[in-house]
Amino acid sequence: MLPGNEERLLRGALILAIMLSKTVAYGDDLPYVPPPQGFVESSTLVPVLKERALLGHPAGTQLVGVYLLPDELSAIMHSAEEQLSIFCRAYVIHESATEDDAKAFFRMLVASAKEEGSKPFVLDDPESKRIVQHYIDATKQKLGEQVGLVGATILGSIVDTDDAYGGSMVVAATAQTSQGEIAIPLTGSVAWVRRGKQILEMSDLAQFTGRDSIILAVTTVTNWVKALADLGPHS
Repeated sequence: MLPGNEERLLRGALILAIMLSKTVAYGDDLPYVPPPQGFVESSTLVPVLKERALLGHPAGTQLVGVYLLPDELSAIMHSAEEQLSIFCRAYVIHESATEDDAKAFFRMLVASAKEEGSKPFVLDDPESKRIVQHYIDATKQKLGEQVGLVGATILGSIVDTDDAYGGSMVVAATAQTSQGEIAIPLTGSVAWVRRGKQILEMSDLAQFTGRDSIILAVTTVTNWVKALADLGPHS
């Protein structure tokens, strides 16, 4: 299980830091996104999850939902110590004026993600360092907690179609707690999906315990993207 305090400091920040998505959303229409299979949309029941999920994101990012396993949501609602094994989030990260513009934007986003994914993640790279530092600073400012990123390995793509692209990764992070600095190994997957004029980001994050945890993170996102595609064209 992820230690609750340390996990919530890292949600959202690490995946975007690694994949280096630079997008801004506008508009007020949120799409319908079905929850990942077996998960429950939880930000309406635990409003603080929304604030935490948006931590460090550009001001225009729109949160569609935060999704937890039912037993873990129940524990949080009953004021138990927060212990999350895996969680998922969906955002609108960009909206274009026309569908053709959205297609062009999506192609550029995928090209950028593939370029970054083909190279080792180097923390000392100026752009990587700037983005990671942005999330570290936001976490410190909003939550008063210090987190760090030791390194990351991008494992490769998990979906690659005309309207969806994503990858998976393993992350070595740290968090400063009352007991001192602790290591936090994580694995996660992220996918970008074009729906009409909007670009969605769908991701998960889980404790890294080996191959099975990677498979869990990958299959959760790939099945989630498929479920969205099965709804048919965006109206």
